[in-house]
Amino acid sequence: MGFPDEKNLKIISLLEKDFRMSIAEIARFLSISHNAVKYRLNKLYKEGVISSYPCFLNAEKFGKRIQVIFLFDFPSESLNDAIVRLSGYDEIAKIFRTSGLYPVVAVGLFESKEELSSFIPVLSKQS
Repeated sequence: MGFPDEKNLKIISLLEKDFRMSIAEIARFLSISHNAVKYRLNKLYKEGVISSYPCFLNAEKFGKRIQVIFLFDFPSESLNDAIVRLSGYDEIAKIFRTSGLYPVVAVGLFESKEELSSFIPVLSKQS
């Protein structure tokens, strides 16, 4: 495929603005058929141009008021063990492996600042 063409870039742009946009809406916006959009999306997935859609958590829907992003710099030899340990905490809603300075990113959900404050020392023991 090479670099995505103009229509594919428009599809990507539309999905970046609203990842819930339907294939029919994209087709109408770009004046192309439903099948053409579906074909292009499948090709973008297969070639790794699009790897996933974002999923944003609404802390209130989990009965929480505070959402926190934690960045961890675990040694590479202990990454898998660290991720397993983190996944055992109810406060941790999502865990991501990344490349770069912080190989593990986690999303925590908390009811209050006090709950967060008491959880941080627990996490400090993990790193």
